[in-house]
Amino acid sequence: MSRHPVQRLIVLLGFGLLAACGRSEAPAVSGDNSQLPAPGPTRAAEIAAPIEKQLANGLRVVVLPRAGSALVAAEFLLLSGSEVDPADRAGLADFTASLLTQGTKSTTGSRSASQLAAAAEALGGPLQAQAGWDATTVGITVTTPKLAAALDLLADVVRHPAFAEDEVERYRAQAIDSLRLSFSDPSDVAPLVAARIVHGSAPYGHPRLGTPASVQRITAGELRALHQRYYRPDKAVLVLTGGLEPDTGFALAAQVFGDWNAPAEALPVTSPETATRVAPATITVIDQPDAGQAAVIAVLPLPERAAVDYYPGLVASNVLGGGYSSRLNSEIRIKRGLSYGASASYGVLRDGGAWMASVQTKNASAAEVVGLIRTEVAGLGADAVPADELIARKASYIGNYARRLETASGIAGLIAGRLAQGLPADEITRVIDRVSAVDAAQVRNYATQHFQPEALRFVIVGDARQFADALTKDGQRIDVIPLAELDLDAPLLRRPNGKR
Repeated sequence: MSRHPVQRLIVLLGFGLLAACGRSEAPAVSGDNSQLPAPGPTRAAEIAAPIEKQLANGLRVVVLPRAGSALVAAEFLLLSGSEVDPADRAGLADFTASLLTQGTKSTTGSRSASQLAAAAEALGGPLQAQAGWDATTVGITVTTPKLAAALDLLADVVRHPAFAEDEVERYRAQAIDSLRLSFSDPSDVAPLVAARIVHGSAPYGHPRLGTPASVQRITAGELRALHQRYYRPDKAVLVLTGGLEPDTGFALAAQVFGDWNAPAEALPVTSPETATRVAPATITVIDQPDAGQAAVIAVLPLPERAAVDYYPGLVASNVLGGGYSSRLNSEIRIKRGLSYGASASYGVLRDGGAWMASVQTKNASAAEVVGLIRTEVAGLGADAVPADELIARKASYIGNYARRLETASGIAGLIAGRLAQGLPADEITRVIDRVSAVDAAQVRNYATQHFQPEALRFVIVGDARQFADALTKDGQRIDVIPLAELDLDAPLLRRPNGKR
């Protein structure tokens, strides 16, 4: 088997400290703890390139063996997810995925939700299904001798979900209760509003899990229709990682999925329409008078995953908000104590995405936090990132990435993520090298193009009485929406004609 060239990992001093735990002498303690420790020496990691084969029905099978592993992770990846939800049925894809494991029915028999759970438990691993953006996944991890039985179970739930009325209603009730609770939490509401501001009526703009109103409208017939239309072998990938040989994986895949025929009709290719978007107020405030704290989100639109400057953007985002020593956390939490944590997410998807910085703070501090985020975003494009800071932020990302390479399920998830983004499976073998190669000039150039302070939009969910005046004094354009009037199903965020 060919192996990918050895890749160099930059790791933090913490890895060195773990290795030192076995020493009898106590480590020396410095009297000055104001400076971060220097990164430790590099360590090597070897990643095998995945091997891929396509079945006659169009199903792609990707296998990545791990020598010495006693486990195999099996992940079925459907290359469509919540982005296919109809405009008035937010949450339909996730509802469909969630019902896969709640009962099956086929010409050879049927299994209830409890029987499926018992079968998965007997195999040693839970069977999990969910819809994300651009992909739906169903996965299970078992010991190698149980892989054949696990794939039989996996194929059953993927191909023959029952969508029984009682299970549909049970899930609906649970989902609506969960959503209502979530929509009372400022930290859950703020990113959903931010997504609408960036994407509007475009697919990534709606709440992926739906809203209480949209979930209430979904019928069992619509679940079956989505499954019949999108669940098909020629738009799917089976990923197998762990203790198995490629030929064994391909043979088992053909055994359980080979007789699944792809529909004759192709999925429709829809051209993107001009999205309806919220008017570009600098700050959108969702007024929740009883909120004990304010959730502050800063958001910027980003290019799609295939953009050539993806990795400089990834590093730029980590400099701003990727870890405890990132700039946002240092300024907002460590230096000023305004929050328990400030972070940023680099949410780049197949057809676009958004960068979001998230902070939970006191209502009275919301305006100050907005100013601090804006200052840090502006600074990223103004000056080159110092070498030691750049090394540390890349090391933080690489260390987290490398930890996912330690387990079969972690590797399967990384492969599935790249496939969902339209990338080849072996992209996982290039990530560490590409992050390591990013330099300060590339980060600054990316920030100059995409992290422009004037393009920043903010969402604050909290008690507006405690921060609105401070925001308006700065001359910023503010749009205030009472929580009772907020409609996340609507691209413009407001209930039409004051409807509840």
